[in-house]
Amino acid sequence: MNEEQIRQAEKLYLEGKKLEEIAPIFNLSRNGIYYWLKKHGTPMREAGTVNRSIPMLKKVLNDYHGTVTLRQLFYRLVSAQIIPNTETAYNTLGKQTVVARRRGEIPYNAFEDRNRDFIQGQWPFSEETEESVFEDAKETYESAEDDFESSCYNYNLPLWYDQAKHVEVWVEKEALAGVCAEVTQQYGVWLAPCKGYPSLSFIYAASQRLNRILSENSEKELLILYFGDYDMRGLDIERNIQQSFEEDFGLEINVERIALTREQIQQYNLPPNPAKIHDPMARGWIETQGNVAWELDALEPNVLTNLIKEAIERNFSKSVNDTRLKKISEGQEYIRREVEKYLENDGEVSE
Repeated sequence: MNEEQIRQAEKLYLEGKKLEEIAPIFNLSRNGIYYWLKKHGTPMREAGTVNRSIPMLKKVLNDYHGTVTLRQLFYRLVSAQIIPNTETAYNTLGKQTVVARRRGEIPYNAFEDRNRDFIQGQWPFSEETEESVFEDAKETYESAEDDFESSCYNYNLPLWYDQAKHVEVWVEKEALAGVCAEVTQQYGVWLAPCKGYPSLSFIYAASQRLNRILSENSEKELLILYFGDYDMRGLDIERNIQQSFEEDFGLEINVERIALTREQIQQYNLPPNPAKIHDPMARGWIETQGNVAWELDALEPNVLTNLIKEAIERNFSKSVNDTRLKKISEGQEYIRREVEKYLENDGEVSE
């Protein structure tokens, strides 16, 4: 079986299908499908147990007046003797809660991911107008006339205002978040340190943000600039992100790998590491790429930051930004004139 077939078989199994029902789909015997799922790392013995725990799972979630972590849920189910206290059971529970959310049995926002967080960028729209800035300034006029006179400079628009694309940077390694943030903060771009495969809760939170952006401009293109290792997992994480956005949340999003690439490995003469041969995905990787893998961390920090900067700037329209700057200048001039008229009329707004 190839990797895609194994993922399909695992999905069916975790949704409750029996091995006897899955095997014919892939022209295998029951033992054959069991072999491939076991080799892939799919927890076999306890999957059905977790399936039967869904009613108890819902009850536990209802006990909380907010979100919980998967670990909290796990220990509650262990204490209720629904599932055993093993790492296999924990991993199986994680997969089953993903399936349960996709089925609509529990809400997507039932869990929170406390291990991952976004580094905030700017929203590509503004709720402020020239008029609202002027009205806010009037309220403080009596106690701060100097501030009132300079209030025109309070009017601004986000750097990505009216840009055709909403751009985010997603990086596989949390350890590189600080290096990446040096650039993303400068450009007002959201940064998502994934820590390996991003959880469904993490992608759900991102989908909420992206839907908010699309509610302001439904034509905006969504683009993720992805930075990950050049190995079987680093490439599969990229696929996983795009697939989850599309299949779980109905979002059309482009995930573009910026680094690491074969060309960059050769260009910067990066040292290889042995592939993780015990990884279930290793066989297919070694057959096509060899028994080698490369870490994103091997790039010099200045090389990485330049790659991020260049990728962002390629997707940033300078002509749209010129229009934004013109709009800011016009808005500030409007406020300046309104302030002058207001002061000349002793606090009365002239018509």
